[in-house]
Amino acid sequence: MRMAIQAQSRATVITDLFEAAQRFISERWQLGEATTDDEYRVSRTIAAAMSALPRFEGPRVQRPSKALLVTLAPEEHDLGLELVADAMQDDAWSVELWRSVDPTDLTDGSWWLDFDLLGVSSTYRSDRLGTQLKAVVRSWKAAGKPVLVGGLSFRRFPTLAEEVGADAIAQMPDQRW
Repeated sequence: MRMAIQAQSRATVITDLFEAAQRFISERWQLGEATTDDEYRVSRTIAAAMSALPRFEGPRVQRPSKALLVTLAPEEHDLGLELVADAMQDDAWSVELWRSVDPTDLTDGSWWLDFDLLGVSSTYRSDRLGTQLKAVVRSWKAAGKPVLVGGLSFRRFPTLAEEVGADAIAQMPDQRW
């Protein structure tokens, strides 16, 4: 374990250790065989393990790039966002996490919010999500800011990122889509 931490990012180590557990509980939840409490326990265990690992300290830059990572209302999940945030912070990004954000606030704020990149995580696909996310992506791209997407919606529906116009899909290290 110590060697893995020294040779790889914290996100890679956590993904290698817990991906099967996360996938298992997600599948059980989708089938109605696991509760939100079960899912919460798994996510808290992963988050605790991540926070116990030493943070990589890269060289300091004058003004780090700033990322805003969000879930769109009504979603409030945060494990994937926390892992991506930790990986970005290891790479010297300044990151804020906002949960259950009204898409209109993101669309309206694309010009005045002081972030260099927007990351949107989604677990559930719906027509409404597609419409809202298209508007958010269009607005942020018009402001010259790239949009990164990720989460189970984009894993289950590989064309969704392209449909909404996202610049890239966030994948955890070694994740096979």
